[in-house]
Amino acid sequence: MSSKARDDVRLWQLKLIHMAKRDLCMSDADYRAAIAGITDGRTESSGTCTDAERRRLLNHFRRLGWAPKKPQRRKYSPASAHKPAHEKTQADKIRAMWISLARAGVIRNRSEAALGKFCHRLTGKHTPDWLTHREAVVVIEALHAWARREHVTEVVQA
Repeated sequence: MSSKARDDVRLWQLKLIHMAKRDLCMSDADYRAAIAGITDGRTESSGTCTDAERRRLLNHFRRLGWAPKKPQRRKYSPASAHKPAHEKTQADKIRAMWISLARAGVIRNRSEAALGKFCHRLTGKHTPDWLTHREAVVVIEALHAWARREHVTEVVQA
């Protein structure tokens, strides 16, 4: 294994160890005692553990009931509130309208994937970010019409 690959594995193991410490709500003293127990008192720092010691430490945390959490996919469309007004795009407006309709209870699935399917149905493109100006206008008008049909007044205007 190359030096770079070893470093990557080490950093990943250290990240997992610190996640386990946090998830198990371990005090610093308990954490250092666990490391000392695994390393036979050689060290109290996970950074100076060998590869085998880091693996044993992770196994010890698993025996204590820790299971690494899988990364969560973004569940909802990203907000664009952090952008200044002059940087907001038509795609941001489409997302804002989509979220407004979801908050009003019109849309059951407010995810980015559902928005992508809606855009694809109207334009053939899978995300609002890929729409031309004319295609974006088609989607915006469709969302406005949907809001009118459902008597939703809180949808983003302008």
